[in-house]
Amino acid sequence: MIDIQPLKFTANARLKDIIGRGLIHNDNLAILELVKNAKDASSPDVSIKFVECDQNVGEPKLIIADRGSGMSFDDIKNKWLNIGYSDKRNAYPADGEFYAGSKGIGRFSCDRLGKTLDIYTRARGSDIIALHVDWEDYEVDEQNSSIGDIEVQARYLTHDELALETGLRDFSQGTAIVIRNLRSNWTKEGLLSLRKELERFAIDPDGEFQVSLSDWRFDSQNEVNQPIENKVFTDLDVRTTSISAKIDGDGSEIEIELRHDGDYIFKVREENPYSEIKGIEAKIYFLNQPAKSFFKRRTGYSLGHYGSVHLFLNGFRISPYGNFGNDWLGINSRESDSLRQVIRTKDLVGFVKLTDRVGAFETVSSREGLVDNLGFKQLTSQSKLKPSKSKSAIGCGLIYKILYKLEKFVIEGFDWDRIAGAESSSERELSGRFEYLVINNLLLQSIAPVVCCKSKKARLKNITVNADYITRIARETSEGYEKQIEELEEKLAGLPVSELLPSEKRDVSKLISRMTETVSIKDQAIDSLKLKDEQRKKKLNAEKKRRVFAERFYTKDNEKLAQINHQVSLLSLSSIQKIDRIIRRFREDSSRYTSEALIEVLNDIRFTSRKISKVANLILMAKFDLTCNSVKEDLIQFIDEYLKSFTSIQDAYFLRISVSNAKKVELPLHFRPAEMTILVDNLLTNAGKAKAKKIDIQVEETGSVVKVRFVDDGIGLTERFLPKDLFENGVTTTSGAGIGLHHVRQIVEEIGGKVLIRNGRIGAIVELEFTKRK
Repeated sequence: MIDIQPLKFTANARLKDIIGRGLIHNDNLAILELVKNAKDASSPDVSIKFVECDQNVGEPKLIIADRGSGMSFDDIKNKWLNIGYSDKRNAYPADGEFYAGSKGIGRFSCDRLGKTLDIYTRARGSDIIALHVDWEDYEVDEQNSSIGDIEVQARYLTHDELALETGLRDFSQGTAIVIRNLRSNWTKEGLLSLRKELERFAIDPDGEFQVSLSDWRFDSQNEVNQPIENKVFTDLDVRTTSISAKIDGDGSEIEIELRHDGDYIFKVREENPYSEIKGIEAKIYFLNQPAKSFFKRRTGYSLGHYGSVHLFLNGFRISPYGNFGNDWLGINSRESDSLRQVIRTKDLVGFVKLTDRVGAFETVSSREGLVDNLGFKQLTSQSKLKPSKSKSAIGCGLIYKILYKLEKFVIEGFDWDRIAGAESSSERELSGRFEYLVINNLLLQSIAPVVCCKSKKARLKNITVNADYITRIARETSEGYEKQIEELEEKLAGLPVSELLPSEKRDVSKLISRMTETVSIKDQAIDSLKLKDEQRKKKLNAEKKRRVFAERFYTKDNEKLAQINHQVSLLSLSSIQKIDRIIRRFREDSSRYTSEALIEVLNDIRFTSRKISKVANLILMAKFDLTCNSVKEDLIQFIDEYLKSFTSIQDAYFLRISVSNAKKVELPLHFRPAEMTILVDNLLTNAGKAKAKKIDIQVEETGSVVKVRFVDDGIGLTERFLPKDLFENGVTTTSGAGIGLHHVRQIVEEIGGKVLIRNGRIGAIVELEFTKRK
C-alpha cells in the first residue's frame, strides 16, 4: 500500500475574480476602498482624477494619489502581493486612530475599476518604485494555472519618468494608483453619485483628511469638480429636534440628550445595559418641513434622496446603511395604529459612530454591512434582547432606545398644560436617581414619559433639566392651543361634520388628540354620523357594550364645548357654594370649626376640583352625554378601556398593568365616569409610590358578588396602622396628603360597594366588592 502524501491548498488564477469583482459589488465602493487605504497610510489628503487619454491608450484613465507613508520594495513583495495579508489587522496607527481596512482585499478594488493597474509608490528616503499588473493575465481557465505563477514587473523610476507617466511632480512620498482600460463608462450622473458617496464617507468636522474629485471633461465651476465636504450636520442642530446617545470607552454609562431648536431639553445619565457596546456616539434628527427645506439648501439634496441614519465604523461609513431606500433599522416596517403614530425615515437623518477597539463589530467580506452578531443586535434590535449572565433583559437596542424617546416627544410632547400652569423654575441639575427625584417634582413628572421611555427608571442617574426653556415652550404651546380653540370655534360654529373640508377635519382631529391624550381618530366614527338615527343608535349601543372608550366621533364643536361648560359649571358651583358657606359660618363663630373639620371641607373641594379636570379629559372620548351626571355601564370594561386610553400615571411610575378577567365577568352599575377615573388613578398612584413595578387587576364572580382586586408587587402595608385605618382622612404611609384611599372608599360606597385593603404574598391588595342587582 502506498502512503498518502500530505496535501495543501492551491489557488487558481481566477481567485482574483472572487476577491475582487466578486466581493466588491460596485464601482463607488471600490473607490472608497482605495480612499481608505490612503487614510490608513496617514496621508492628509487623496485626489481622485479622471484624466484625458494617453497617447498610447484610447480612453481616459483614473488616478488616485495620496501623500501617505508609501511602500518600499519589501512592502510590495511581502505585503501588497501577499493575498489576504494585512499588517493593519489588530494594529493601530501611530496617531492613535484606527485603520479602515483590515482584511487585505481592498487592493483588488483596482480590478473592479479597470483591466490594467500601475502603482507608483515611494517611502520617505527611498526610490520611486513602479509595479504593473494586467488583470487579464489572471483570467485563464486552466486547472494548473496558479495565481502565484503569474509574474508582475516592478521597476525603479526617476522623477522625470514619474512626471511623464502620471503628471505628478511633487512626490517626496506617497502612492499613486493609475487604472487604465476602465470597465465602466463614467457619466456625469455616475460622477455625481460618487461625489455623494465621498461626501458621506467620513465624519471629519475638523477637515483633517481631505478628498478631492475632478474630471477632465468639466471646468472647475462644474458641480462635479466642487470640493468634497460633509456639510450635512453643520448648523442642523438649530433647525431640528434631535436626540443623542454617547457611551464612553469604558462602557459604564449612557449619556442621552434631547435638543430642540438649538437648546437642550434634558440630559440624563443611565447605567449601560449593553455588554458589547462601548465607544459610541449616535444622533438622530427629526426634520419638519421648514427644516427639510433648510437641509436641501444646505446640502443640495432633498432629505428623502440623501438617506437616513448612516453608520460609521472607526471613522468610515459602512455601506449600504442609510443609503436612499435602505431601511437597515426597519423603521418604516413598524406598524402604526389608531393609538400610536410612528416616525418614518423620510423625516429623519442622523449618524451612528462606532469606535471599536475590541472587535465587537465586524464588516462582512463584501465590504457592505456588518456581521449580525451580538454587538450589532444590541445596537439595532427593535424587540427585547435576551439577558446576559450578569444583567437583566434589555428592552431594545440602543438606537431604538433613543428613537422611541424622540418619537414620543415629537408626536406626544410633554404634559404642556401642567408645565405651563406651574411656577417658573430655573432648576437645571438634580442630583440623585431619577426614580426618587420624580416623586415630588412636578416638572419631572410631566417629562417622565419621555425620559423613561425604553429606560428602566432604576437605571437612570443624574438628570439635568432646562426648566426655563421647557416652561417657555409649554406656555407658547398652551397659548397656541387656546388660540387654535378660538379659531376653530369661530370657523366651525354651526357647521355639520359632513360640510367640513379635509383640512378642517384635520384641525379638529389635532384638537381632540390633545384633549384626550392620544393622536388619532378612527375614520369609521365619521361614517357613523351619516347613518339614520335608528341605525346609528343601534351601532353605538353595540359598540358601547364592546368597548366604552373605543370609537370616537365628532359632534358640532360648539355642542361639545357646551357640554364641557355645563358640567364644569355644575361642579364649580358646588365648590363655590361650599366655600361661601364655610366662610360665612366661620365669620359668625370661628370656634364652631376645628382644624379637622376645615381639612375635611378642603378635601371635599379638592375632590370636586379633580372631577373638573377629569371632565375635560373625558368629554371628547366618552360615548355618553356628560350633561347627565352618571351613566350605567359595565364598570369592569370601563376600567379596562380607561387604562388602555390614559397612560400618564403608568408611564410616570413605570407600571406594567394587566387585567385578568378570564370569565368575561360584567358589572353593570350606575357611576360617575370622572369619579371612577379618580378611583383608578389613586390606586395606581399608591402602587407606584409603594415602588411596585406591576399591578394586576383581577376580577372574580361568586354568585351575585363580584370582586375587583388591584394586586401590586410593591413594598406592602406598614405595621404602623391597621388596614382599615388607611381609609381614614389624613392617614398616609408615603409623602402624600393621606386622602387617596379616603376618596376610593367614598366613591365605592356611593355606588353601593365596599372596599378593603390587605397585604398579599408580595405587595398589597385593594379589593372592591359589589353585589349585582337583578
